[in-house]
Amino acid sequence: MLNEYRVAVGLSQNALALRAGIDAAYINRIERGLWPAGSTRAHAPSRAVVLQLASALVMDDRDTDRLLF
Repeated sequence: MLNEYRVAVGLSQNALALRAGIDAAYINRIERGLWPAGSTRAHAPSRAVVLQLASALVMDDRDTDRLLF
């Protein structure tokens, strides 16, 4: 889902990473859903990271909620 929002605003993963202050490799893993082997939802991005990404993408509240859940 993050990928869809990022592409819709015309940003590369690197550009989003710079805007959000998050490592581009981490954004890549979020978009691909890659977590350490045997991990659970607990290894998913934190609420704070998701809010940083939403802010960098200038998302409204409705879309931010979708990204959170």
